[in-house]
Amino acid sequence: MVRFFLKLSFFLVVVGTPYLYFQYPMMAKNDAFYWKSTYRANTLIIGGSRAFKGISPEVLQEDLRLPGRVLNLAFTGVLSPYGRPYFNLIKRKIDRSGSVPYCFILSVNPGNVMDFTEANVPRESTFDFYHLLMVNTQPNLEYVFRHPRTGQALLTAMVIEKSRTRPGRAIYQDGYAATFFPPGFTPPDRTNRKNLLKFDLRYSPGREAYLVKTVNYLSQLGPVYLVRLPVSSQMLAEEDKVYPGFNTMVEAIANQHPNTFFFDFTTGGLCCMKKTSLLIS
Repeated sequence: MVRFFLKLSFFLVVVGTPYLYFQYPMMAKNDAFYWKSTYRANTLIIGGSRAFKGISPEVLQEDLRLPGRVLNLAFTGVLSPYGRPYFNLIKRKIDRSGSVPYCFILSVNPGNVMDFTEANVPRESTFDFYHLLMVNTQPNLEYVFRHPRTGQALLTAMVIEKSRTRPGRAIYQDGYAATFFPPGFTPPDRTNRKNLLKFDLRYSPGREAYLVKTVNYLSQLGPVYLVRLPVSSQMLAEEDKVYPGFNTMVEAIANQHPNTFFFDFTTGGLCCMKKTSLLIS
């Protein structure tokens, strides 16, 4: 038995060390999800792809003078809707030192509090990130070896595009991914796209309940900002069609706590942004 474990250990060292040597640098450079598993923060950005690609921790920290560490913990609308797995992860990512004040920014839209009618199982159930034992370690060897990207090989979704004729993506160590467009780039015409939501959505009392639960929990620690980020007019029209009373629902949640605020950036974004800046700072 001892010999077996010695051989196994030798095999793991021989095979694992080269794998780690080559995989870690590529992952650290190209996979923004990796950085979400490396540290706790007192300011968390929570939500789906709109928050993941649209809210920069660096910009927030610089413009609003936020103390401590800021982490973009948003993934995508498919992987991080409001629910039990995401709620449990959020609790694990909060810095419990208590040395600096907390701040939580939650991106909200109909897609992350509703269910897909054609989904046989909750969409986040296939996301292995929620099953990681280590989510606050740098370097995170567990993430490197397991690379929990749903249904994808490593780096297929987060590779920086170096072409000068196509958009690219920059990866930051605070969990944020920025898409940039080179001079002369013309985005594809999406005006005739039949359905920007791609899925039929249905009302989900369970997801709304977890949004409420998430806000209730975070509001005990610090201010909570519910934000509806800007989208195209076509997308906004479709969202208002599938959930006409969405803003009213979110406002009701915000009104339950004196330190919880809702801002709809789909209209009057600059005015709301200035108000938000004053509240946070």
